[in-house]
Parts: sequence; structure tokens; C-alpha cells
Amino acid sequence: MSSTLIDICDAVVEEINANAATWSQSFRAIRMNVPQVKREEIENLHVIVSPKSIKKTRVTRAAIQKSLDVYVYIQKGLKGSTNNESDSLIAFGEEVSDYFSNGRSLSIYAGAPCVAAEFGDSTPFFDKTAANDAQAYAGVVVLSFEVLESV
Repeated sequence: MSSTLIDICDAVVEEINANAATWSQSFRAIRMNVPQVKREEIENLHVIVSPKSIKKTRVTRAAIQKSLDVYVYIQKGLKGSTNNESDSLIAFGEEVSDYFSNGRSLSIYAGAPCVAAEFGDSTPFFDKTAANDAQAYAGVVVLSFEVLESV
């Protein structure tokens, strides 16, 4: 069984990892349907791509417009309570958002431009209490893609 949403998530992971040399942080993005990072692993930067949602709209008798949202979850443990450590992670979240938000199409999924990118704490993955208890930064970029498919 094929899933456009999973294919887009895999393409986002590939796109992020293929451009590793251009990012300000070192990491290896992975896809996880349920993002979970163990407390002992939080020392390193984790970039997890996860499916959020898909909406299908018939635009003609022969075509469906798919609107797909994907999470790019960013988490890293903090050594202290100053802004210095988290500032670079916030800048990295903006960097990811900027990279995709210009209508960029995915290299391995032609015809799927990114039509919007939102970075911040407006998603269920960002839990300020949990992040503070674990001394961790957690942020999410939500990427929105559009795909037109024949029926």
C-alpha cells in the first residue's frame, strides 16, 4: 500500500540530509511516525520528520489536490538555562523553515512544492513543561506541500 504522506516525509528527510553541509548544525534527520527521544539521548541534536496530515480536494473530475503537512521536530538537551544554547536552535528552526518556504520542490518527489512553512510552538509536540523538566529545547517546523494527482 502506497502513502503519499509517507513518501513526502521520506523525501523531506532525503532533502534535509542531502544538504547536510549547508546547515548550521550537525545532525542526521530521520523519519519516525511517533517522535520519541530517550532522555539519555537528548544530549545530541535530533531532527525527526513525521507525518501530520493530508487533505484531499477534488479540483476536476480527473484530478485531486492533496495538501500535506509534515512535522520537522527539533530537539536537543541544554546544559544550562541561558538563551545562548537555545538561540542557535531557534535560528536553526528558522533556517529549515526558510529553506523550504520559497516554494522549493523536493528533489526526489517532483511536483510537490512546499507552499508554506511555520516554525514555533503551535504544535502538540512542543511542551514547555516537559522541555523545562528535561532541560531540553524542542521546536517544530510544519511544512505544507501541494500535490496534484490524477484520479
